[in-house]
Amino acid sequence: MPLQAEPRPAFSNILCPIDFSDPSRAALRVAGDLAKDWAIRITVFYVHDPTTAGMEPVAFPDVSLDDLRSEVHKFAVKVLHTGRASVPTTRCVAAIGNPAREILKTAKRMRCDLIVMGSRGLGGVRRLLVGSTTDRVLRQASIPVLAVRAQKRARRQTRSRVKRTLRLVG
Repeated sequence: MPLQAEPRPAFSNILCPIDFSDPSRAALRVAGDLAKDWAIRITVFYVHDPTTAGMEPVAFPDVSLDDLRSEVHKFAVKVLHTGRASVPTTRCVAAIGNPAREILKTAKRMRCDLIVMGSRGLGGVRRLLVGSTTDRVLRQASIPVLAVRAQKRARRQTRSRVKRTLRLVG
């Protein structure tokens, strides 16, 4: 009987854009779970959009790209190394510009084959006025996008037991 080769992972290079929100934390955990059993590289990516300063979960006024990369690294270490095996192939990148545009450019430049990102689930007027970076990436990406939304916590749930909802488009 011939030996069967081990199955290869469907993805080898994941881009995980973050904005330091609960949904991006959930997305990074999902990316880490996908990567931990395979030799999958994760690029944790933050885009500072100066036009929306003050509307982001974490504000970084007048900060350099090196400082942003340092904040991305701290966030990634905190999320990926808490109670789980570490993901050794993680790199942290930051940029300034339009988030959807920069995410798509970076995914192409780094030859990513999957984007895993958080979705806040904006609705109504806010979605019409502000739009959604996740929606723009979903519509324009040439590679699969996994949108992850952190569920609203019930009063009895602790932060570590947040359930996640996954939606794969692509």
